[in-house]
Amino acid sequence: MPFKIAYESAAPDAEELNTLVSEKGPNLFYGSVELRKRCCEVRKTRPFQKILSTVDAWITGLRGGQSVTRTGLAPVEWDDAHSIYRISPLYNWREEDTFTFARNHGLPVSDLYNRGYRSIGCAPCTRAIGADDDIRSGRWWWEEPEHRECGLHGRKAIER
Repeated sequence: MPFKIAYESAAPDAEELNTLVSEKGPNLFYGSVELRKRCCEVRKTRPFQKILSTVDAWITGLRGGQSVTRTGLAPVEWDDAHSIYRISPLYNWREEDTFTFARNHGLPVSDLYNRGYRSIGCAPCTRAIGADDDIRSGRWWWEEPEHRECGLHGRKAIER
């Protein structure tokens, strides 16, 4: 990789994850929205919260046009769930804008995109979609669109 980027990684608490899977099964996320969100909480939200607790703000790649859950996205929002400011510099970009920017600046694009994965999440909760499908329709496709968030991006806009 040509970019020298320092990053941190976090993992779910092994005991909590083992208890969840032992009690609810390995495919619990298909059972209900509540179980799927619990899975996301244990596997993604809590580990990410550990990292967010060490910083003053976080920058996301959220775009307002990605889904109904991201309508009205502002460039800077207070994230109640994590008690931190979330900055979304791409809030008003279209999908095409991201690829134009990548092309113009020599940035790599994941091969997964060319295979129909226009929104990436955990493997069992993500599938390839068609070029004309809604960009987030491959995420938690068994749920209604208004439920298709993992909990990382709870939103409450601030006054600008």
